[in-house]
Amino acid sequence: MSKQRFKHTRNLFERVRIPLAKMEKSRRFGQEDNAIAYPGMPKSMGVAWKVNDVTWISRHQLSDSRLEALEFRRADFLRWRALNRDFDSEQF
Repeated sequence: MSKQRFKHTRNLFERVRIPLAKMEKSRRFGQEDNAIAYPGMPKSMGVAWKVNDVTWISRHQLSDSRLEALEFRRADFLRWRALNRDFDSEQF
């Protein structure tokens, strides 16, 4: 489950990062996105980047997605640790 969350987060960051860093479309979203992610402040989102004519990605979306992925990763780890009771916490 956490792998899917990290992939979603990576894809979201890629949609903004590639156009900002390289001034080109990301390979994964090249058909639908612009070569430049235009900054803006839509009233309902705060600071965001317009990656195509209809899609805005906000700073809050990026942050929330990253935190959610980390929370799911932590839950997976704790679940694994509970199943492996002989786990020695001093190993990490």
